[in-house]
Amino acid sequence: MSLIKNIKLVLLLLFFLASCTNYSVKMDPQIALPEIPRANYGSIFPLSEDPHLVFIPPFLDLRVLEPLVFYKLKASKPPLYSISPYITNVVSNEFRSMGFFISKKAKYTIRGSVDEWKVDLFDGVPVKAKAYSQISLQVLDERGLIMYEAMYKNNLTAEKMIIEMPDVNKMLGVSMGKVLKKVVMDKELVRVLTGK
Repeated sequence: MSLIKNIKLVLLLLFFLASCTNYSVKMDPQIALPEIPRANYGSIFPLSEDPHLVFIPPFLDLRVLEPLVFYKLKASKPPLYSISPYITNVVSNEFRSMGFFISKKAKYTIRGSVDEWKVDLFDGVPVKAKAYSQISLQVLDERGLIMYEAMYKNNLTAEKMIIEMPDVNKMLGVSMGKVLKKVVMDKELVRVLTGK
């Protein structure tokens, strides 16, 4: 009798695991742009210094595919043509919070690109999610010569029994926030922009 009970328990467990695999990922065809945590919270310059100007033109969206989330043959896309202006605005705000002024009259231009920004979802119990974020920056002088360039990236991994769009959205935001933290903490970048 105990053997039969054990077999029933195993079958129930297998059924549960199969149902988890089928219903543990809840996706929508579209995903809202994630909120990216601020990386910097104050100016790096004394108030007595003259303003430091930089110009930041629109970022290039160099991601291979448009969607932000991938699961099997499904994908969730952001609003059309939204990545470039969104990341440009977020990066500009970070430099403003550092004490820079954004101006076309600046000596230096920060040219950037979004190279990667996505979450891959994988079947399993629990479901595994992997987030990838990467941007590249170039600092150009008034002649258009590259004075400095760098690539910043971050990868995150999470596991949950059920993953829904808010979970994925948060992972995208946190991952890109960690990338921007690396940007504002890049001492060589600041040195080139300020001449210090």
